[in-house]
Amino acid sequence: MNIFRKEKIESDKVDLQYLHSQDADMDQIARHHNLETRSLDEINNLIINGVSVQTAFELSEDYILSNAEYPDNLFKILSFFYTLGITSEQIRSIISRIIPTMFIDKIKLFSIKSTVDDIVSSSPDKWSSIGIEPSEYVKPWIRLNYCRYLSLDSDRTLADLPKAVSLHDFIHNVKLSEIEREFHYQDYTFDQFIRRSFLPAGGDIEQLVQKSFCENIEYENPVGWLILAAIYVNGGKLINRYKLSKYANPTNYFIVDLKFILEYFPNIFTNREKDFI
Repeated sequence: MNIFRKEKIESDKVDLQYLHSQDADMDQIARHHNLETRSLDEINNLIINGVSVQTAFELSEDYILSNAEYPDNLFKILSFFYTLGITSEQIRSIISRIIPTMFIDKIKLFSIKSTVDDIVSSSPDKWSSIGIEPSEYVKPWIRLNYCRYLSLDSDRTLADLPKAVSLHDFIHNVKLSEIEREFHYQDYTFDQFIRRSFLPAGGDIEQLVQKSFCENIEYENPVGWLILAAIYVNGGKLINRYKLSKYANPTNYFIVDLKFILEYFPNIFTNREKDFI
């Protein structure tokens, strides 16, 4: 079996079992010849023949990373090393090279979506058993999956988020404009999102108020106005009613948005506009 990345010594001339029986420094041999593992059997063979677990782990880095898209394989490999004494800190270090948690490029995440989903959505005890806490990977999970929970016609609403993902986390990591745009595609309003998904899931309307402030949503922007108006009519006390009235412009809206405005802000319409609707 060829387990050499660089064949400085021909593989058929290397007898790990013999070298180990001669009390050779197997870690030094493994590092010197840059032994590469391509399976758990090869990793186990190194360890059986005297290579330390730490050295085997380091030499298996490329093999581990090559399984980044296959969560079952990745978990099996990391669990193997964990049971042999590799620390949770070392395992987290490997996972951090696979899944970014700070500066996230959604496009680059797609290839490892299965792994992100498995860490966050599978049994809470699975990955935490080797030191990987699902809560640490909530942000990339949300960026990959948030659209699936922004529908009123499917079996997944905000009430169905995985246990590791709080509603607060979800709202914190998704822009209100993204939520509004997704519901607009479905011919729903931001008001319907709040009443039929956010509030039933236990949401606090004041979180949306603070979120709108953080995102600098503007009253004079037609989309921003709809968001702020929806928050206001659902109890957002810090939304400015005067500014809502000042910047309301019915000519910017159609169908469901117009119906929302007519229901909650009828005084901004002229009689002619009401007849037209």
